[in-house]
Amino acid sequence: MPKYIMRNPAISAENQHRLFRMLSDTLCSAMGGVAQVGGLHGGGSPVMEKIGIMSSYDIEAKKKIAKRLAGITD
Repeated sequence: MPKYIMRNPAISAENQHRLFRMLSDTLCSAMGGVAQVGGLHGGGSPVMEKIGIMSSYDIEAKKKIAKRLAGITD
């Protein structure tokens, strides 16, 4: 049986839409993607990028910021 990508039932469809719109506005502009990725990483392997992000960033704080920017209130 094929596996389908499913939305997390704990996240409303409206909040998912808000997040995708915010990501689109941030990453899909003419220079947004380059600026976001280049400003954070600057080059090197994807594995080291992930290690750097996961070891030095407060992910929960970043989630709160992203929710606020996307207009997600819960």
